[in-house]
Order: sequence, then structure tokens, then C-alpha cells
Amino acid sequence: VRGLASTGTAWGENTSLLVVEGRMPRRIRDYFQDCAFHRGMVQQDLAALAATIELFILNEAKEQLRSAYKMLGLDPDDRISWNSTLDVVTVYTTCYNAGINVSEVPSEQWWRQTITEDFAAWRSKVTSWIKASPFPDLESYSFSQVQAVLPMFMEYHRRLIDKLSRRTKDRLLTLEGSSSGRVRLTDLYRSYEEKGWHEFDERKEFLQQLGVLDESDAEQTRVIIPNYVLNPRNCIGPWGYYATCSVNPCEFLMRQLEDTLGSPEAAPSVIAREVAALPSATVKAPRTLPSALVRKLEEVAEHHQGSVPIHGRLFFQWMHFAYPLECPYPLPSESAKPMTEVQFEAETGLEASYSEDEMRKVTREVSIQSTPHLKCDENAEECLATWTSEEELVQHRTLPLASRNAAASALGDNGEESSPVLTK
Repeated sequence: VRGLASTGTAWGENTSLLVVEGRMPRRIRDYFQDCAFHRGMVQQDLAALAATIELFILNEAKEQLRSAYKMLGLDPDDRISWNSTLDVVTVYTTCYNAGINVSEVPSEQWWRQTITEDFAAWRSKVTSWIKASPFPDLESYSFSQVQAVLPMFMEYHRRLIDKLSRRTKDRLLTLEGSSSGRVRLTDLYRSYEEKGWHEFDERKEFLQQLGVLDESDAEQTRVIIPNYVLNPRNCIGPWGYYATCSVNPCEFLMRQLEDTLGSPEAAPSVIAREVAALPSATVKAPRTLPSALVRKLEEVAEHHQGSVPIHGRLFFQWMHFAYPLECPYPLPSESAKPMTEVQFEAETGLEASYSEDEMRKVTREVSIQSTPHLKCDENAEECLATWTSEEELVQHRTLPLASRNAAASALGDNGEESSPVLTK
């Protein structure tokens, strides 16, 4: 969700949090910002926020579909034929796939000239989505029945993004030292020419501002694999409220840990025991955690009077080193503010990607460089070189009764105890 996703900016009243790219109506936005930054958020507020954003997303999708109707000279209030349904869904889905807002398409002719998809192959896909919808073989379709086809496309699109993400990650995992969660930037660039992986052509300065580089070693810059795979640049979608991104495997690990612990904080020994028993796609369990990693967890506990809050930057950082291929490294807020390719080019005057000639020059330069890759199993301390002690918390605290107002009655509270809330 745009404005809620982590983009390197601190969580505060002057940021885009809850603004959702400025599209949320001011009255509603002000209400939720007051919850988040003043009186605190109870579960009902979080549920209301999720439902509100979902409503905005559905309404925006509806408006984009109406624009597809109008572009083809059709009335959204009329029933349309099966073939017209095929045309409308084709316009909507090809625009989404190309990152184009349907409402901004000037004409059908412009659309046909701009979209690069193989129309015959794409219409075959659209036919399959209609056939898989709740209304596969109607003679005519109402607007709501056409809407019912779109979830079939969105599921296809989600799988596509996930497939592309897995391919990128699989390729990175073939590079030397990948088990550490980091690969040498020189190896990434070398693969452009040696393996023909032309997607790895991003300019170093562009990768720096995305927050995907580990530059703690002056002799060798490395790419942090989960940060590279999960960075916002890999999300696709032209709509204002959200984009389709690849699945973050660390979220599943955190969910399992939350269920196991049953608390927002725990003793380091308890967390270490549970994590040692928690497997991932690349980490076998049970396992013995490296002593250096356990010491870091104990340091986090010392920072918080003996227990470890699991919803803070220090613990997310620890999870990155415990699961280096699943959990991204959490950069301190304000240290990275990712820009899109267009924003980067406007800001720096540089293309986000190297040209073919530039890539040939870069690969020639890196071919003479040779530094050892990380071996975390042998030297955990070396892999913890980027560890920083900067904490950022989503705090759990109790509000005074006077601050809760209507929240207490919404919870059915009897007024004797205050309610848990989330604040920053």
C-alpha cells in the first residue's frame, strides 16, 4: 500500500505514513493520524484503517474499469456482449501490466500503439480469465460481472511478479558467497556479460540510493540479496493506492515467531531457542545459532532492560543475520530514500541503468578485481560488520483513560483498565 510501505523514511507526522500518496481524503487522514501519533491506535482503529484503504482500492479499480469502457465507447451502465467484455478486460489488464493509468490513455489508437504485448496471446489469457470467473459463459455482462473477472488477472499478475522475483533471487544465489546474503557487486556486473543476465545493469549510484548495497568493506561493495529482491523498484502497478510486489518471506517467519512467543517482547534465551527451531526455505532447523549472533541478541536485551522487543529495528536487524536470504537488512530511517528511475534521472542527471557501452567498460574494470567473498559459517563476526545499535520501535504502551474517549466504549471496556495501543 503506497504510503504505508517502508521506504526508508522515519515514521512521524511529517512523513507520508497514512497519507497514501496524498490521495486519502483529508478528514479521514487526519482521524487516523491523530490515532497513530496522539491518542494511540487500538485494534479497532487498525481494522478500520485496513477496511478504509481496501474500500479506496476497490473504488479506484472501479474507476479504472469505467475508463476502459469509455475509451472503447461503451457505457458502464449498459450490459455488454461477451466480445466487448473481452475488449474491456484486455484494455484494463494490458494497461495495468504496462504501468499505465487507464484514465490517462488519450485514445484507443494511442493505446494500441503504446502497448507492446502480443495482442493475440494476451486476448487468449483474457479469455481464460473470463472462463475462470464466476460468470464464464454469459451472452451479456453487467459492469459488476465484468468486475468479477479482474481478480483472475490480479492473481495471474501476483504470480508473475513472484516468478520474476524468484528468478532474480535464484540467479543471485548462483554467485559466489550468496549464502551470506551478500554477493560482490563486481560479480553482479560480471554476470551481465558472462551469463547474459542483462537485468543486472543498474548504475552503482542508483543501487546506493535504493539501500541495497553493503559498503562496510572499503575494498569491496556487496549487494544485499533480500534488499535487492524486495526493493520498491520491483513492484509494479500504476494505480494510486497500491502496487503488486513480491512476497516477503521474512513476514512469514515473523508471523510464526509472533504466534510462538505470544508477546511483543521476550527474553533473549527464549527468542534464541524459538529461532533455532524455526526453519526457512534456505535455513535448516533445528540448528545451533552462532555465538556471535546470540551475543548480539543479548545486547539488544541489555538495550531494553532485559527483554527484546520483536517489533523494532534492532530485532529486524538481528533477523536479517539469522535469515540472511529471507529478511532484508533494515537501514536506519532517513539513510535511504528510494527514488524511481524517473526521479533518479531528474535528481542526478544520470540514467538509472548503464548503457551497453558503459556496461562493457564496467565489466572490464571489475574483471581485474579480486577480493574474498564472505563466509559467515566460518566467521560470523565478519558478517556482522554492518550491525548498528540504532533502535526504532513501534512501542506498545497503555493509554490513560482520558485519552481513549470512544475507543474504550468500542472495546466494551468497563473503565477499570486502559487498553493496549500502538505508538511510535
